Amino acid sequence: MSVLRQDADTRTERLALENKLRLETTQPWATAPRALMLAGGARTFEVEVDPTALPEGLHYAEVYGTDTAAPQRGALFRQACTPECGISSQDICALLAWYAHRAPAEQDTDHGRQAAHG
Repeated sequence: MSVLRQDADTRTERLALENKLRLETTQPWATAPRALMLAGGARTFEVEVDPTALPEGLHYAEVYGTDTAAPQRGALFRQACTPECGISSQDICALLAWYAHRAPAEQDTDHGRQAAHG
């Protein structure tokens, strides 16, 4: 992967920066383009979700972008994809709010019990 130097003339060297990325998804119900050309500016791509085989609820997948010239480096980025099936937006917000407020307190309590009994 090409990397710009700290003192690079970004007006000219950004134009020369170009990487071909291989895109892969972690779930079969999420599809993305097979490749993406990454140049000196921002790029976008679409992820398609096939909800027909998904049960009701929240689901999670990631899209990984790997440099085809240096795959041994692993993913250069990961993009989350979180579709919801059959749940209202209001229910999702309530669930997330409940979890954000309850989970840390429950985790602290569980750790305290383990330490007291351990």
